Order: sequence, then C-alpha cells, then structure tokens
Amino acid sequence: LIRTMTNNYTYFFLICACYINILNVSFIKKNTEIRNFAFSMFIYAAIGTMMLTMAAIKQALAMATLTLALNALMDRKYIKYYLIVFIAGMIHTYAWIFAILPLFYTKPWSFRTLILLFITLGITYTFKSSIESILKVADQAGKTVAKEEVFDNNKMNIFRVGIYTIMPAITLLFKSYVNKDIDKKNSLFI
Repeated sequence: LIRTMTNNYTYFFLICACYINILNVSFIKKNTEIRNFAFSMFIYAAIGTMMLTMAAIKQALAMATLTLALNALMDRKYIKYYLIVFIAGMIHTYAWIFAILPLFYTKPWSFRTLILLFITLGITYTFKSSIESILKVADQAGKTVAKEEVFDNNKMNIFRVGIYTIMPAITLLFKSYVNKDIDKKNSLFI
C-alpha cells in the first residue's frame, strides 16, 4: 500500500513506528496504574524497547499486534484473541506461540503450571526426533527444509538460560507470597 504512494522506505518505517508505539503505549496505559504511567513510559524508553521497535520492524509489528491480543485475553474474548494471534502470526511466525498462552492464564506454580512444565521438558528432550518427523512430513508435502538449517550445531548459551531462569526461580521460591496477593492479570505476566 505504501509502495503505491512512494518508493521512499522512510515513510514505511515512520508508519510502522507510529503503529507500533501507539499500540505499545496504549497497552502500557491500560495495564498500569495512573500514578505509575510516567515511570512505565520512562522504562519503555530507557531500556531501549522504544528504539527496538524502529529496528526490528517485523518482530515489533507482531509484538504490538499481540498487545491487542493480550487485552482480548484479559477480557476473556477468546475468538477475538485467536483472530489477533492469527494476524500477528502472519506478520512473524514466533507470534504463533501465543496460541498456547491461555493455558498459562493461572496462578504461578499451580498444578496446571507443573503439567505444562513437564510437557515442555518432554518436548525439549525429544526435540530433535520430533523436528525430524515434522521435516519428513513437510518433505512429503513438497516443502523442503534442509536439516542443516534447523540443526546447525550451535550450542545454547548457558548465560542466557541463567538469565531467563531468574524470574521463574524467584516465583518458585516465594510462591506462597506471590500466589497470596496476585490477580489473574498479573499472573499472566509472570
């Protein structure tokens, strides 16, 4: 649509940045208390999220669209939620992971969370054989993906795993405190 009006890519970046930042700021405004809004906006700008939206356009478009999905999920409008996830999935494939997010819409470290954790560990343990099976089915359907593209012998960065483990570990250690005062909306973000 933008290409029909101009060949200048700067307009495309400008329109995308406006769309992304309007959705992100409205999501922040809706989900923070009014007295914390200025601080939330400071964090949004200070940690570089606002600047990231102007660099990783495809990912940022999907994430901004998913903020609409989160609002629909919190309002329990599941059809609208999955429709928005579908649209975001068309923008960037990683947005499809939001299809399972309603399963996590419970208190941290509840029985459902533990079941999902064991399922995730099982998938992780059988990842290579599962992906190879999916690739065989894709080959039969005419979609060819080389194994080298999926398994390129890169190892997982243990430092990154450690960083991403901090929040779940804290919520596990203090689950009696966390679960006592948490509401459904905040449990979604943990």
